[in-house]
Amino acid sequence: MNFKELVISKGYNSYTLAKKVNRSHSTIHRWMQGVNEPSCELIVELAKILQVPIKDVVLSFVKEINVYEKLD
Repeated sequence: MNFKELVISKGYNSYTLAKKVNRSHSTIHRWMQGVNEPSCELIVELAKILQVPIKDVVLSFVKEINVYEKLD
């Protein structure tokens, strides 16, 4: 589950989550689109707000990796 899906599944949107973490809607939107990622401190805060383990928030930002792709 990516971060956007996680946020929506917990009943939030970028506006409501922005108010909770004292960040702009644009910042949250960039996280939800996978453009940027929050700091480690904010990941802990997000986990508390979303009521999920920290691991779930971290994994929501991990991009899928093609294990068959040749590594250079």
